[in-house]
Amino acid sequence: MSGGHRRFVGFTLIELLVVIAIIALLMGVLMPALARVKKQAKTSACLMNLRQWGVMFTMYASDNDSQLPPTQYDAYYDSQGRKIHHDWTFTLRPYYMKEPKIRVCPAAKKLACSNADCGGNPMNYQGAALLGWGKIPDPTIFSELLPGDYGSYGINGYAQYTGETGTLGTRGESKDLWKVVTVRGGANIPLFLDCIWKKGWPWDDDTPPPEADAGGGRIRKFCIDRHGGAINSVFFDGAARRISLKKLWQLKWHRSFDNRKNPYAKADADWPQWMSSFKVDYD
Repeated sequence: MSGGHRRFVGFTLIELLVVIAIIALLMGVLMPALARVKKQAKTSACLMNLRQWGVMFTMYASDNDSQLPPTQYDAYYDSQGRKIHHDWTFTLRPYYMKEPKIRVCPAAKKLACSNADCGGNPMNYQGAALLGWGKIPDPTIFSELLPGDYGSYGINGYAQYTGETGTLGTRGESKDLWKVVTVRGGANIPLFLDCIWKKGWPWDDDTPPPEADAGGGRIRKFCIDRHGGAINSVFFDGAARRISLKKLWQLKWHRSFDNRKNPYAKADADWPQWMSSFKVDYD
């Protein structure tokens, strides 16, 4: 360069605009991909939680003559002679109390009532697809739960034990309970699943929710779009896997579960619009 002057080479306005446009284009391509990766990571972490729950149920059964946890209708007496009803959240507490985070799926960490002051209406504590259930303020609302109980998983109501005979309210007959973990066909019997409440009691003539996150009872407690048209579950054989919401109607929920007359046990059923594009099953 002559005269000791340096020549400055810079970007023109057009070049800067081109660079900005390329960055914006890359961000537009990468952001959805990153969102999918994040969602897949939450699904994988949720499955890991359920694998641990499967181990805990097995440990409990090993300590209790192969029996599953008792139902909420089975009472015991505490040291003061008080009659207490409890549920799996209480029974399994010694097995998970050191790892409380596994109560919730990473995709549903936010709770329906995070500070336990949502009043006396039980519906206020019910979760949703991306919302965990709880926290329970006191046992006057749910006598079988302890204050502060919460989660985003629920047990198959029939995956429990009782020594009683007869009916379980509107839930069915006690003879339909699985009672023990050592049963045939365990790969098709759900044990513990993504859920909007602590448990559900599916019937073989159940129908899906008419809309996403519509809530409801029985099988609808599990029919939630938490993992892209699917939920996670651990089965009696100990396997944890992602299953299509449509697959829920093909599982063996209780001993006399007979879905042969239920049209939703077939993949080509007339599904509600929000479920129509979901796959039949997942790997």
